[in-house]
Amino acid sequence: MKTTVTTGRAGRPPARRPGAAGGVRYPDPPLRLTRRGRIVVVAALTLVTLGALWVGARIDAASALEHGGREELSWVVVRGGDTLWEIADAVTEGGDPAPTIRRIMDLNGLSDSVIRPGTRLYLPDGSAP
Repeated sequence: MKTTVTTGRAGRPPARRPGAAGGVRYPDPPLRLTRRGRIVVVAALTLVTLGALWVGARIDAASALEHGGREELSWVVVRGGDTLWEIADAVTEGGDPAPTIRRIMDLNGLSDSVIRPGTRLYLPDGSAP
């Protein structure tokens, strides 16, 4: 004796697991961000934008110092035995040469007071060797 069991799925193929061989692939649900996720994305994009603006400003400032604005400045070529203190003292009109040293370092992009012979050092406005 045969028994036939029917279900309410007459005419439908059996369900298959997604990704199974020959199986039906269902579309992924749309990406949904929580409130915290949106805040993180906005903060990350803001940081990237600010970082790019900062780098651009630094490049622009360095380019301006390198290509423009130096034409009017006095400069000296460092000779063997010269020190930054001696050069600053020679162009400072009396008083302490320390502020002039700082301005020379800033103007020439020096991270320390070590200078090498043959280097061209730009001097602050109003200074002449």
